[in-house]
Amino acid sequence: VVQPGSCECAFLPAPSQHRSNNFNSRPLPFNGKDWSTWKFQFTALLKARDLWTAVNCDDYEAWRRETNFHGIKLEGEEKSHEDQLKAMYKSCKSQAFALILLAMPTECVKYVQNVEEDNAKQIWQTLMEKFERTSTAGKVRLKVELYSLRLEEGGDFDTFKCHIEDYERRLAGMEVKLDATDKLAVLLGGLPPSFQMIATTL
Repeated sequence: VVQPGSCECAFLPAPSQHRSNNFNSRPLPFNGKDWSTWKFQFTALLKARDLWTAVNCDDYEAWRRETNFHGIKLEGEEKSHEDQLKAMYKSCKSQAFALILLAMPTECVKYVQNVEEDNAKQIWQTLMEKFERTSTAGKVRLKVELYSLRLEEGGDFDTFKCHIEDYERRLAGMEVKLDATDKLAVLLGGLPPSFQMIATTL
């Protein structure tokens, strides 16, 4: 377990400092209307506080790959470093979740009440599904991203499928329904050469 003061971390402030900077006032409050501007500003805030990867990454391994650990000093034996990093990841998720929740006006809290506690990625995606503009440009952008999904050689197939299902859910929130052929085309188009035999038989 990471103890206060046991590490020097550029993205994880000391507890007392963190409370004074992040939680004493509502950060960049969302008015429930101007989503695009608020999203831009709040994303910048999360990045400045090194919390964006906790929102944008699917799990601990992805967070570890994407996070800049420059300036971190871990204590104890090397075998305990992994536990310390996992504790940091959990802390970053909690901080990001709280910041997002505190920015919500009371009337918007109902939209995220069913979100898993401290699941920063889920609360962010829930808000996106509710407030993201359903313009043609937005729909096209999501479809382009969906058809650009690729499973790297040696990558996890189940994770790749989850990414496809995530885009399907987001598009459904924008009233865009994908039929079975769309999903199959995305799946087959994103498979690496080692899956070619399987793709050919489908």
